[in-house]
Amino acid sequence: MKKLIFLGSVLLLIASCNQGRDTRGIPGPEEVEARMPDTILDPEQEAAALQEQGYQTFLYGEGEKQHLMQQYFIVFLKKGENRNQDSLTTAKLQQEHLAHLERMASEGYLSMAGPFGDDGDIRGIAV
Repeated sequence: MKKLIFLGSVLLLIASCNQGRDTRGIPGPEEVEARMPDTILDPEQEAAALQEQGYQTFLYGEGEKQHLMQQYFIVFLKKGENRNQDSLTTAKLQQEHLAHLERMASEGYLSMAGPFGDDGDIRGIAV
């Protein structure tokens, strides 16, 4: 009887597992392909277009294939020495900080940013 209950539980567990695609918002290959533009620029054209927008690019040749590389910056946000502001000033500084990050993101200069979970000296990152 114990074996039958155990076997039934295992079968129920297997049947209840979600066998579908991961639904955490990560697009599958078919979704990525659907978003791709109809005309893909060659690396030189794409580099020129990015440079017109103010981005630093590099072309790397490997055999007959060209690879486009773009310069990125990683910024670690450190805890400052002056941390004794009152709560009103702290809230205003945080609001200005978030507005600056939002402006950088809307202009295309910020790919990701966020705080670290601990209370160490390095408080966050921006790429």
